[in-house]
Amino acid sequence: ARAKRELRTALTLNPKDQDASYFLARVYMSLGDTNAYKLQLNTILKNDPAHLLANNDLGILYIAANDFKKAINYLNQASKCLNPPASTFNNLGHAYSLQRDHQKALSAFTTGNRLDPNNLESLMGLALIERNCGKIGKAMKYAQKALSIENKSAPIYNLLGTIQKENGEFDQAY
Repeated sequence: ARAKRELRTALTLNPKDQDASYFLARVYMSLGDTNAYKLQLNTILKNDPAHLLANNDLGILYIAANDFKKAINYLNQASKCLNPPASTFNNLGHAYSLQRDHQKALSAFTTGNRLDPNNLESLMGLALIERNCGKIGKAMKYAQKALSIENKSAPIYNLLGTIQKENGEFDQAY
């Protein structure tokens, strides 16, 4: 409650302080107040439609609400901002994959992987999309690279074992 009060005071003194506005949004998120969180993010976007974090966060909220069209709109906007991180493209890839648009999902995850070749979410996204498109060899390559980065991840082992099983490699499944 104290952080919320202090940030509101900062915004009263300087209503255009985008940092304080975004931090207040995150306080609402931490408190589980999704409506206030979403309202605060939209307030940020009224002042700065190209705010990367607000667009990204709204995209994630709309993924969780199964509104993939809105999620994709916000995440596309975030991806056009200056220096978006790999996570923005991973979120976009996730939204496209949930919409079963494998080509756009592949493109988004590929961009995330290009920005950060060791990003596990990009690698797992690429492995899943390639698997869903029937490209088992490529899927295996991405899953094995993910495993080489993080060898204590049950989801990676699960994916790798599933791909190997689907490929008839029962004796090699981890």
